[in-house]
Amino acid sequence: MLYDYDHHQMSNFSARILGSALSALKAQQAKLAVASNNIANAQTPGYSRRVVNLAEKSSLDFSNFRGLGYGVEIQSVRRVTDSLLHRNLLIETSQLNFHSSQKSLLEKLDSLFGTNGVGGALQAKIDEFFQSLENAAQNPSSSAYRQAVIQKGSLLADTIRLTFNSLAAAQREANSLILDHVEKVNQLTSQISTLNQQIAGFEAQNGHESALDLRDQRDALLQQLAQYVNFDTVETSNGQVSVFLKNGIALVNGSNTLELKALTNPSFVSTPLPALDGGALHYVVVELSPGAHIDLSEVLKDSGGSIGGLLKFRGTAATATSALDVEGSVVSVARKIESLARFFLTTVNQIYRGWDPNLPNNGDENPGTPGVFDASSVDLYGNSPGVYGLFGTSGITLTDTNGDGLPNDLPNNTTLADKLKFLVSDPNSLAFARDLDPTPGTVTFAPGDGTIAANLAALRYQNHLFSAPNFSYNGKISDVVNLTNSQVGALVSSNSQNTAYSSARVEFFTQKLEEVRGVDTDEELAKIIEAQRYYEMASKLIRISDNLLETILQII
Repeated sequence: MLYDYDHHQMSNFSARILGSALSALKAQQAKLAVASNNIANAQTPGYSRRVVNLAEKSSLDFSNFRGLGYGVEIQSVRRVTDSLLHRNLLIETSQLNFHSSQKSLLEKLDSLFGTNGVGGALQAKIDEFFQSLENAAQNPSSSAYRQAVIQKGSLLADTIRLTFNSLAAAQREANSLILDHVEKVNQLTSQISTLNQQIAGFEAQNGHESALDLRDQRDALLQQLAQYVNFDTVETSNGQVSVFLKNGIALVNGSNTLELKALTNPSFVSTPLPALDGGALHYVVVELSPGAHIDLSEVLKDSGGSIGGLLKFRGTAATATSALDVEGSVVSVARKIESLARFFLTTVNQIYRGWDPNLPNNGDENPGTPGVFDASSVDLYGNSPGVYGLFGTSGITLTDTNGDGLPNDLPNNTTLADKLKFLVSDPNSLAFARDLDPTPGTVTFAPGDGTIAANLAALRYQNHLFSAPNFSYNGKISDVVNLTNSQVGALVSSNSQNTAYSSARVEFFTQKLEEVRGVDTDEELAKIIEAQRYYEMASKLIRISDNLLETILQII
């Protein structure tokens, strides 16, 4: 008969066998459950596959037989991911959307200045107008030629105006998209902060990085947020993530958020930012305290994301007195169109009034009044044109502010290309002849004189200074048109290349991250088969343990 000590040891060994077998059953059940869940979510966007980490089960039993072991325990179930790859994917996503957000807008500009676009027809309209002047210079008495000048001049003014207004419409579209994207950023940051709270609460109870599904959801939201803005993230010890813009502003700080706002009248400006269409552009700001705003437009424009791309296209400025003071792609193109309009309002109108540097006193009809140019051109009615006699504006009245008789004092605080119009509607009112009588107040001209028309026609072949706020260029009028077309082409080409490059980078990091966290169904099936085999082994151990206990009882 066995002593009680031997009875105790035998029962203790059997209990250990049973305990180890039961722990093995639980471990393999967990592996089966995780592998099954991985397969179920193999096609779920943003899902990171899970793995079960097992460890030897520890005990505080310090008996002589503690080396026999106590089985296995589930140490953790964790997500398989790569934070560095994910961070690179966020960066490249921001860059891709920075370029792609401009793509459709630049394509509209490309269409505008294409062969069939209004801007693309600009050179043709300019050539047709100057050709009509050449024809009229050869036969200035021809009513048909004079009518052609009116027709071509009106079409030219319309083309310049429509081209500029199309640019203004593209800028307004970009501004509207910014408002929409700002709202989407706020929705995403609110959701991220909510998940932060849930993750911190869950992991406080269940351990660090245990909120697997919530962390997947947050990663997906961060990737969506990267479409709109570029940012940095910092994870705190409680599992929460803070989201910082490049200037250190925290859009998400744990469970707190700081909303972006799009305002035309933030606290740091006295007047709204003028748009090409005469309205106001929105600043992208944050409000740190009631009524105290910080401008983020420049920071966002130079970092990435769709908001940055739209700001780059639309333009930004700390302050501006004119819509052409704003710095942006579409504004840069608009300045050149504005310079063309100002050329017709100044140089063309000046020549139309009889200015001719090859004549004494530059063709001044009354040189006796120093500093004042009196028109020396005359129409078929014997009238001389006003300072703005051939091209003028609608909506505002241009006047000779300094009274020098020359159209050289245009306002710089407003755009004129969107208001340009051809003023003459009566063919007989075109002043194509020169007044031959030097006496002020008396007019003598030859009906067949086309001197002024010839001087106007010659402008097409001459170099001039073309200027608008923040733009200056010396060359022929065709050079300005070509420069505009080339700029638009370069913008479109550069954007296309950058979009393709960024798209390839996003695809690369997406693939690499998928290789790390994606589910290989064949591999998971192999894990299931393996877990099932070990599960069966553990079941056999339980039967063996049961038989041992029964034998012990029989011995006793």
